[in-house]
Amino acid sequence: SPEIDARYHAAVVHLGVGEVAPALALADTILRESPGHLFGYLIRGTAARFQANPTAQARAERDFLSHYQAEMAANRVEYLEHKPALDEFSKEAKQTERTGKAER
Repeated sequence: SPEIDARYHAAVVHLGVGEVAPALALADTILRESPGHLFGYLIRGTAARFQANPTAQARAERDFLSHYQAEMAANRVEYLEHKPALDEFSKEAKQTERTGKAER
């Protein structure tokens, strides 16, 4: 949805300037509005990486991967527009899953 896409962009801006709390609030809003939406987990995982919180990062990555197939099958426009970011996060999440270690 356009609202979710706008929230994702706002979260990216917040993370870009080191404002983790507002980015996480946007992730929560996205997931409240659209449970399972990949952007919520992507934001949470990225914020956790910035905070050097491997436990929260791994949780966000697990949640992302558990919803990935169903969400991508939904063919949401915002997923198509941000496919490189989703692909990169998916790759990192699978790496963590294989090694048991979140990136620092």
